[in-house]
Amino acid sequence: MQGNKGDMLAKYDARMIQKKWDESWHKEGVYKWSEEESRGDSFVIDTPPPTISGALHMGHVFSYCHSDMIARYQRMRGKNVFYPIGFDDNGLPTERLVEKLHGVKSKTLSREKFRELCDSTVSKEKPKFRQILSGVGLSFDWSLEYSTFSKENQRLSQLSFMDLFEKGQVYSKEDMVLWDPVDLTAISQLEVEEKEKDSFFYDIKFKIDGGEDDVVIATTRPELLPACVAVFYNPTDARYSHLNGKKAVTPLFDVSVPILPDVDVVVEKGTGLVMCCTFGDATDVVWWKRHALPTRGIISTSGHISNFSFKGISYQEDKAKDIFSALIGLSITDARESICDMLQKGHFLLSKRPITHSVKCAERSGAVLDVRVMKQWFIKSMEHRDVLLRYSQDLNWVPSNMLSKMEAWIDGLSMDWCISRQRFFGIPIPVWYSKKDGSVILPSRADLPVNPVTDVPQGYTRDEVIPDYDVMDTWATSCLSPQLNAGGISANLCLNADRYAKIFPADLRPQGSEIIRTWAFGTLLKSYLHAKTPPWNTVLISGWCLSPDMQKMSKSKGNVVCPEAVMEKYGADVIRYWSSSTKPGSDICYSDEVMQDGKKLITKIWNAAKFCYTHISDLSLHSSFQESIDSRKIFCSFDLWILKIMNDLIKSSEEDFSKHRYHVVRQTVAQSFKINFCSDYIELVKARVYDDVGRDKEGQNSAKMTLYLCIVTFLKLFAPFFPYITEELFSYISKTGDSSIHARHQWPKQLNVGFSADARDSIDTALKILGLARKLKKGFARTPVILYVVSTSDIQLPQDVVRDLASAMLAKRIIFNEKEVAELKHLDGICEDGLSIFLETI
Repeated sequence: MQGNKGDMLAKYDARMIQKKWDESWHKEGVYKWSEEESRGDSFVIDTPPPTISGALHMGHVFSYCHSDMIARYQRMRGKNVFYPIGFDDNGLPTERLVEKLHGVKSKTLSREKFRELCDSTVSKEKPKFRQILSGVGLSFDWSLEYSTFSKENQRLSQLSFMDLFEKGQVYSKEDMVLWDPVDLTAISQLEVEEKEKDSFFYDIKFKIDGGEDDVVIATTRPELLPACVAVFYNPTDARYSHLNGKKAVTPLFDVSVPILPDVDVVVEKGTGLVMCCTFGDATDVVWWKRHALPTRGIISTSGHISNFSFKGISYQEDKAKDIFSALIGLSITDARESICDMLQKGHFLLSKRPITHSVKCAERSGAVLDVRVMKQWFIKSMEHRDVLLRYSQDLNWVPSNMLSKMEAWIDGLSMDWCISRQRFFGIPIPVWYSKKDGSVILPSRADLPVNPVTDVPQGYTRDEVIPDYDVMDTWATSCLSPQLNAGGISANLCLNADRYAKIFPADLRPQGSEIIRTWAFGTLLKSYLHAKTPPWNTVLISGWCLSPDMQKMSKSKGNVVCPEAVMEKYGADVIRYWSSSTKPGSDICYSDEVMQDGKKLITKIWNAAKFCYTHISDLSLHSSFQESIDSRKIFCSFDLWILKIMNDLIKSSEEDFSKHRYHVVRQTVAQSFKINFCSDYIELVKARVYDDVGRDKEGQNSAKMTLYLCIVTFLKLFAPFFPYITEELFSYISKTGDSSIHARHQWPKQLNVGFSADARDSIDTALKILGLARKLKKGFARTPVILYVVSTSDIQLPQDVVRDLASAMLAKRIIFNEKEVAELKHLDGICEDGLSIFLETI
């Protein structure tokens, strides 16, 4: 990589410099992972593959920068970093994007036409993603880019399904599913959001069959009255024990249903009597199974009331038919309003009380979910909760409190993972069914990937089989991301055993907190089922990126901040400054104020480096820095002081990076750079550096070597955060011929400075004098002065310290404790903590 030698630009030009180094890094393969090296030399990151479901936002940028800072640090420490990027480019999220962009619905097109539309859309959207991810300086090895929908990964995903089928861990069963009436597919518990919604409790009067008595049932779903199959009470509730064995008659439809005891009825809820309908919620399904109740389905897959016959179940079939006909085709909301009107007119609706309750909604469409009983494919997860909890607790969670989110999710699981989707653009479930006996037929592993709709299993003709038309949940594939990168789902089922051993399990999983229940959980489950091991060692969690008004960004609210505009305005290094301004797991607000702070720091780094470059360009390095210290070529007190600070910074940065406290590293290094290096050290040694007449050649050389060592060290400490400016400056300043500041083994090493406690005390005193003198001298900064220092304790400063201190303050002399404070009262002075400084202009 060609270094810059010559005059530096007056100002940092982010756009030009980013383009130059992006091209150079790619050409030189700076971030390329070497497959030949051992696992012990590698650091493996299981990068989240962004879903092709819309534009990337600042939250993505915020989160991806965190893992990149870790990747860059590990690479500089010498690790062979495996840092891929993939794209989750199939499944329901991508289908929804295609439907939105093209104004179509998947079910209105043929399967083939819609898949073609999806393919073309994905091919147009991916470059936009790449541009943003590259534009913020993410150091991916782009040669490792993968797609969850590639032929190879379709094969691995279907191989995963087959392995689980053979182990009895995936099964097909007619069971309760959560149905999205907008996207027209079953979804899993992983994709459900609980939302608080306003509603009503309706008190409805039922007649007791064969008698004159009434009972009152409270429900939030009166529109399901035609689907009522039983009434339940708690057997401990003395109010209703006399009803055991009796039947109730549904109002309007005159259907007789049994009144039954069941311990799952909550006595305190409503009236204590509850109707069971097929199906309003999961409890209805439990009761339906437990008591072998009939099925009366009245809601269509699109969430509307569908036709239903009351023949043989209603005392007044024609009346029931007429009433029900007015409901057919209505949405659930409209049907609820209509049936309540009918109940009101018939004097069956006694009251309604406003409530707020939690409702299950689809994460993607936002639709209120229906409960249906359908035949679907499920991966067993309920029976593995204990081991998944143990695996979770064995992981290193950053921050540690994020473990509780995973524990709560696992504890709250109520069903196995439904992985079949009634959609088109996904990885097909690799199954056919025998027309003869209905048995499941799997493909040969050698034939993977297969599409049962178009392919035929070996040994069968098309007339002998029925294809499974469903596709897999995209999470079922993306939750294999560690194995997709490794090229195998287990040590026994992989394309390359050596590669698998070097990549799986990974060292780090970075991800957002909102997908702990989906991506983290699913990956943990699949890793256990296939490989019997956790898929990573550490989980690094990022928080949310909020709008400046501290609200979640939303196009409908008009508070979305687009990464492209921010990149154009500030450049990548400033964005990365903002991204590193909060700790792992914490939310962050987009802030132009923080961006401006970052811009100021970048400018300060540029200006300080330019000063150093100007004065060290003629510096020749004939020995190592440790030899220069040992042979006292670097010997002045302030030089050794700043080198001791650099040692401390290197050590603390390594400790904080080991704990993934990247925010602390950036803040600590930036603070030391601004205060210790720029404000103090550079000002203290300028006179020595400027010594053109050669009065102190050895002191000048000591300062120049120290300046060089400090600026290079600061650039390396800043490099994981600000890749572009550090590379640009390193290319000018470095005298070692290194190809890139971001290459392996570029992390700075500590030196044996030998800085004693007495030396530290002297410097502390000198810096205290400097600070007070600066306050005193603000009004006439460039005026030569004499400084009088009066202290309650004896001050003994080394001569070189006094010299540098005097130079920094333009002091002709510094006089220590030769006069009493009373003698200096006529001069401008300042006193703090037993130290008094007086200033006399000359």
